Amino acid sequence: MAQTIDRTVSMDQSNRPGHIGTRPSVRIASQEHTPQVADTLAAAFLADPVAMWLVPDDSRRMPLMRRFFQTVLDKVWQGGRLIYTAGDIQAASVWVLPGRAQLTDEEAGAVMPALAEIFGDRRPALEVLMSSMDEHHPHEPHYYLPFIGTRPESQGQGLGSAILRPALVRADRDGMPAYLEATTERNRALYERHGFVVIGRLEVPDGPTMFQMWRGPR
Repeated sequence: MAQTIDRTVSMDQSNRPGHIGTRPSVRIASQEHTPQVADTLAAAFLADPVAMWLVPDDSRRMPLMRRFFQTVLDKVWQGGRLIYTAGDIQAASVWVLPGRAQLTDEEAGAVMPALAEIFGDRRPALEVLMSSMDEHHPHEPHYYLPFIGTRPESQGQGLGSAILRPALVRADRDGMPAYLEATTERNRALYERHGFVVIGRLEVPDGPTMFQMWRGPR
């Protein structure tokens, strides 16, 4: 799922926390940044079609999505994932590296009970969404972008592209493709500008439609 926007940034390919670019500055986040990253992603997804379907109640959506992202990040931060932030954590992208499952059995055992408690009566909708995404997920090794977003007040400043490019550079360096699911036509157009192409439409039963997008290595 994705919410983003546009601009160029110079990049160092280090995988350590610290500055990797300027104007806008991009950082690799560390675990201590989890609360800020979770809050930014929740704000970015507040008006997203998938989030609106998942949590129809406007008054509940922000707190539930914040708890969702906080829980997921807390449980799965260890190894195999890379999180970029920009603009003082006004934007964030979460990447699953090649060779890593989206959720290992151990991670699923830790995450799913917590998510069931968070979403309550919307748990069946969450399970349908996750099952649909998992069923249609490509099997070929690739960089996967499950979450990317920019806070509404910071959109239009190029932060989305800034946190998208570093991982694509890494993927090209490694000779690896990249994959994501776009939730809107606007996001689809942005990803197409970065070399992604639509390879399918993911129809969630009684729910939203997402664009499955793939980018081969350059």
